[in-house]
Amino acid sequence: MYENKAKRQLGTVIGVLAAIFMVVPSIFIDANAPRAKLDDRVVEKTVQTIDLLSLQLSKEQVESSSFEGRTGGSILGNVGYVQGSSEGKPVTYIYLRYRAENGDIIDRLIPRDDVRLRDDLEPNAAATVEIETTKYREPTYEDIQKDPALCYDVNLFHGHSELDKREDRKALPAEKCGKNPGDTPGQWQLDRETPAVVHIPKNSVIVTINPNMVPDGAKKG
Repeated sequence: MYENKAKRQLGTVIGVLAAIFMVVPSIFIDANAPRAKLDDRVVEKTVQTIDLLSLQLSKEQVESSSFEGRTGGSILGNVGYVQGSSEGKPVTYIYLRYRAENGDIIDRLIPRDDVRLRDDLEPNAAATVEIETTKYREPTYEDIQKDPALCYDVNLFHGHSELDKREDRKALPAEKCGKNPGDTPGQWQLDRETPAVVHIPKNSVIVTINPNMVPDGAKKG
C-alpha cells in the first residue's frame, strides 16, 4: 500500500518536473523575442505664403493709426492691431484675415510677440502671411526605411523600453511593426496652422482696431 502511494507521489513529482522543463524554455524563448513598438506619428511641416484679405475697415472700427517704418504712406487695410489681455495682462494682437487651403476665410488674433512683421514689400503691394502648417499620420513602411528608429524594440530583457531616447533605440524591421511594402498610407491630420511672418509694403500705416469690431469667431494664438 505504502509502496503504491510512494510510486504515485514519485510519478506526480516527475510529471511536475517534466512540465516545468517544458514551460521554462518557452518562457525564456518568449522573453528573448523582441517586442516591437511603432512611433504613433510622423510629422510633416510646410510653409506657404498667402495673400491677406482686406479687413474692410470703417472709421467706426479704427481707434488709432501707427506707422511701420518711416513716417508716411497709406493706411493698410490687411493688418490691424487689437489691444486685449491674456491672463490678466495687457497684450497687443495682430489681426489678420486670409483664405485657408480648404477655402474657409480665417480671422486670426496673434500676440504681436509671436509673429514677425516685415515691411519688405513694394509700396501698394498686397500684404502676405507665411503660414507654417504641421500635419501628422501613422508611419508607413517607406517612412521606417528612411527613419529606422520609428519601429523599435521595447523588450526589457534586452535592456530597452519605450523610455529609450531616440538615439538609443534598437531598430527593428518594419514588418515587426505590421508595416509592409505597398500598404496604403493613412490620411494626414492637421496638427496646427501658425502664421509666422507677415510681409507688408514699405511705409505702411497699421491701424488699431476697436476690439468690439473683431468677429467673435476669430482664432486666438
